[in-house]
Amino acid sequence: ERPGRAERRVGVDVVGTGHAFYLDPSSSSEAPVHLGYAVTRTLLCLCRDAALTDGLGESGRTAVELHELAMQALSRVERLSEARGRSDANARLAALLCVLADTLCTRGGAQTRLPDGLQQRDFARLLSLRHESVCRALRQLSDRGLIQQSPNGIEILDRAALEAL
Repeated sequence: ERPGRAERRVGVDVVGTGHAFYLDPSSSSEAPVHLGYAVTRTLLCLCRDAALTDGLGESGRTAVELHELAMQALSRVERLSEARGRSDANARLAALLCVLADTLCTRGGAQTRLPDGLQQRDFARLLSLRHESVCRALRQLSDRGLIQQSPNGIEILDRAALEAL
């Protein structure tokens, strides 16, 4: 499980014998962390990144980096899935904009401007909505002052309000 919106936990994965999963090292005691439980007796082996890299030898760093990239992609997919599960088009789109701002823009963390190449039809496909619903939701979010659309892309003006939808 991982933290979702409004203190809700979101189930994201199930692993079995011989499987591996990744715990985000950026999680701290101040931030909510991933959580898991065993449904049967199990043996859990924990391994720090450095120990894994040393154990894998010369190619270890590359293997760890590939695994981290896969986990970033999985995290993005989890968040997109959660956005798709929201109750209405405005809430879905607001969550999607936050996900894209956090994961797509740069490696430096969350941004406020989304790339201009994203189209409304892309949002519709990602959210399983009709194009018209996305257009209407974008207009409503813009009218409420939460985002601003321009030829340079969408700028997030009020991130906290988007997350609260």
